Amino acid sequence: MTESSAEKKLAPDNKWWEFYFVRYFVGTVVGGAILLYLNSAATSGLKGLIMPGVTDASQLDAQKLALFASVGLAFCYVASAPVLVLHATRGVFLSNPSKWYRISVCSALCLMTASVVVAFYVWPSIGRNTILAASLFALVFLMQVILLVFSLLSVGDATHSYYQNLVRARSCDSEAARQYVESYKHLREHGNAFFILLFEVVLGIVLTVAPTPHLALISLLLWVLPAAFVWFIGTVLEYRFSTSTPLP
Repeated sequence: MTESSAEKKLAPDNKWWEFYFVRYFVGTVVGGAILLYLNSAATSGLKGLIMPGVTDASQLDAQKLALFASVGLAFCYVASAPVLVLHATRGVFLSNPSKWYRISVCSALCLMTASVVVAFYVWPSIGRNTILAASLFALVFLMQVILLVFSLLSVGDATHSYYQNLVRARSCDSEAARQYVESYKHLREHGNAFFILLFEVVLGIVLTVAPTPHLALISLLLWVLPAAFVWFIGTVLEYRFSTSTPLP
């Protein structure tokens, strides 16, 4: 391989900072704003705990603003946990889904819809905002669980097949292939940035209606729990790689 062709192959990797900047910069700003709201909202169980003594943005000096930015980045990263699960399990929902996968998704949606209707009419004292937040949380959580389960079935067959095909396609050493990969990477990373904003808002709504810090902590733990199971997907892929025929 000539030096010029090697440089071309390495060029996309040299722009790694562009992806992370796009993905987390706006999310950090929005995350800081959400935390400021949670710190001051009357309905928030975290009121006064995130930044004691700060009730609005006018009370933020340079030091506190830097601290809020740091915590906002952490919130942005935590809120993006479902994006990791979707990225790791995309081989399941992008391939031809099995009958049981479709049944599981439909059953989860029907169960959620029925639960929301019952809650509205049987327990109206709960409050519509709480029901909305619980429904959004349940939707995000259940979809991740379903995707993780089907990604790990049969020692990760669907996931393994997807990554095998992806590696074969991306190993094509042509300018057209490199340009195609570069194009969809940029599209996906900009999509990630907006996806993270969406999940930040959902998580912010959930934490806003959490009446106590303990429930807020439990909500955060459940929010990141599916993402922690991505470790098993990586381990299964490693196992399948170690026991399969080397890729061409």
